[in-house]
Amino acid sequence: MVEECWNKITTTAEIFQKYCSEIGVDEIHFEDVYSLEEQLDKETKGFIVSLPYPIQNIHFYENNYQTEHHPIFIQQTIGNICPLMAVIHILINSPSVKYQNDGVYGCFVHSLQQTQTKEEIAQCFQVFKQVHLQMSRECSTKEDEERENTHEVYHCIAIIPFDSYIFVLDGRKGSYCVLSLPSRSSFVSQALSFICDNAPSNGLFSVVSLR
Repeated sequence: MVEECWNKITTTAEIFQKYCSEIGVDEIHFEDVYSLEEQLDKETKGFIVSLPYPIQNIHFYENNYQTEHHPIFIQQTIGNICPLMAVIHILINSPSVKYQNDGVYGCFVHSLQQTQTKEEIAQCFQVFKQVHLQMSRECSTKEDEERENTHEVYHCIAIIPFDSYIFVLDGRKGSYCVLSLPSRSSFVSQALSFICDNAPSNGLFSVVSLR
């Protein structure tokens, strides 16, 4: 596992748009970015699913966030890989979106389709790291730095089910681990169990489920 920290960024619609451009996807346009954190189940600390833009029926998503998996939009200073994982989530759930075959996302999709082992699949996630590091250098703000110093940060875990495994990408450390997935029906309970066991004591916790 890689234990280095990923720089923090401020998440806005413009940053989401830039992420898409950087990874070779030009047809998705972000006009605004939203969060549902205030509507989350208090017993499920920070389990975030999200809304595809444009939002037509917010109440539907408020009532179904525990089991539905949607692209995640976040509007606030939030740490690490959250916005990039959100973009990946949007793309995975939007198969009709066109992308550059030789772009970062195109190579990622090709790698997932061709790889055979869980180690190879886990390695696919690393192709986004340099994009994120570049974006974080360009977009970090003083507010990010202040939140980091006071530990008022959000921690993003991306949980990706693939075959009989769950790949867990740690946004704060830029590392990953692999969990067994007995059945797809147990995905949500497995994800929530992982949160309970690994949530940091000094901050909130977010999960992006990619499928």
